[in-house]
Amino acid sequence: MQLARKVDLAAEGSPLRDALDRLPTAGDEVPDVRLPDATIASLVEAARFLRSTTEAERLAAPELATRLERHPETRARMLVDNQARYQTWGLAEELMARSRDAVFSSDPPRGVRLARLAASIADRLDTTLYGAALSADLRARAWGNLGNAYRCAGQLRAAAAALRQADDLLLDGTGDPLEAANLLSLRASLATLRGDHLRSEQLIELCLAIYEELDERQLLARALVQRSAALGFRDAAGAAAAAARAEALIDRDANPRLFLMARHNRVVWLIEGGRPEEAARLHAVSRELYQGFDDSWWSVYLAWNEARLAFAQGDVEGAEARFEVLLQSLLDGGHQLDAALCALDLAVCRIARGDMRGASELSATMAHHLRDWGAHARAREAWALLQHALSLEKASESLARELSAYLRRAWKNPRLAFRPRLDA
Repeated sequence: MQLARKVDLAAEGSPLRDALDRLPTAGDEVPDVRLPDATIASLVEAARFLRSTTEAERLAAPELATRLERHPETRARMLVDNQARYQTWGLAEELMARSRDAVFSSDPPRGVRLARLAASIADRLDTTLYGAALSADLRARAWGNLGNAYRCAGQLRAAAAALRQADDLLLDGTGDPLEAANLLSLRASLATLRGDHLRSEQLIELCLAIYEELDERQLLARALVQRSAALGFRDAAGAAAAAARAEALIDRDANPRLFLMARHNRVVWLIEGGRPEEAARLHAVSRELYQGFDDSWWSVYLAWNEARLAFAQGDVEGAEARFEVLLQSLLDGGHQLDAALCALDLAVCRIARGDMRGASELSATMAHHLRDWGAHARAREAWALLQHALSLEKASESLARELSAYLRRAWKNPRLAFRPRLDA
């Protein structure tokens, strides 16, 4: 739990004020960051009481959470609705933590189930025990966590609705800027998935302003990692620099996952930015970082970077062999977007070797997959352009890369059309 902070971040000349002034009118969805009327003394006292009250709850939470997970969600919700022992701050936090771990472990459905339970518990907290404002903060956090779980599960409308609920709840909270920054970060992630990278960057700028003002180094590092992911679509050099800055701030021992995310992003954007030698040196000293996690996704990311590096350093055949193995693994795992992107990397290899027939056969196979996956019409139309160019033996590496960049932006947004450059 964060102590609420009575800090005037919106004062003239502050980083947050400057960032707010730069935000366009579309920013009406940004959480309110107004300050509480309570004094610092009263907020500290309330936080002290809450810590005392929740200590026993947190000790009991893991067992209660495990009990809830043994039941179908409808039964678990019934227990939450009707038994006071399940309506605690500590249990809500435990379920939110498990939800985030599930998402990180590539199990979004479980993450959604746990996040729904956490939000249900937060909505039933005894405000006379925890305080109305602090309860509103936790409810906002729980609904924000649910929105993020929905996002990771590809349920974007549900994600947006949950985040709007979190915004509304935050208005009744303590005014803690860190709570507002958390929702800004989640909104930025949703904007990125929708392909609105400019909007994502603007929201992240607000997060950075808050964290810098409060000297929250680890949270600042997390926002910089997020910035590197969003910025790379248009500025690979800037994205690599943001990831490097994040690395310098992260406590590697305390948060090895975040450090690896920063390092991985940095390598990716160095490759994309045409600096393969630098990327290769950094990657060579990073292999053990990937191997320190059981999460299968990190082994995928490791293999993907090694294939990209092989191609960037001129080993086209070696890169092609790596991409073929990786593509089959992604298809077997049902990872649709990543399989499509990997297929495009493989197509680039075959085009580079002059194997237009092989690239055309691959493209046709993936077109069937896109149809079976229910990819939206504009994504299939964009893929058809590549197929047509391959059939005429006029496809270029740049066209395949343009299509890859488009799919990253538009996979979940059918409103975005594919507009390749004329020279692609």
